[in-house]
Amino acid sequence: DDDINDVASMAGVNLSEESARILATNSELVGTLTRSCKDETFLLSSALHRKIMEIGKKYGVTDINPDVINYVSHATQQRLQNLVEKISETAQQRNISYKDDERYEQTSDVR
Repeated sequence: DDDINDVASMAGVNLSEESARILATNSELVGTLTRSCKDETFLLSSALHRKIMEIGKKYGVTDINPDVINYVSHATQQRLQNLVEKISETAQQRNISYKDDERYEQTSDVR
């Protein structure tokens, strides 16, 4: 804590004054309760737990923390979301028509 005060004082910052200013500015936020939505897993937890345990047994893992299941589920969801976004971008690029673009010349007709 002394290191922070030393650095702040060298920079010319009075921490108690800054804290008071922050509290005065955001006084309506002090003491408010913040709520968030329930953290739901993307994959079925029981099936994911069973699969992780099946793989883990090969490496001597005997117990899995529930946080690991949540992390793997969220990572899977993020990966699938990224893949779908890339597939969507690729599909949109394929719909580009070059017939009306004068920079391209038709060399053959595959009909």
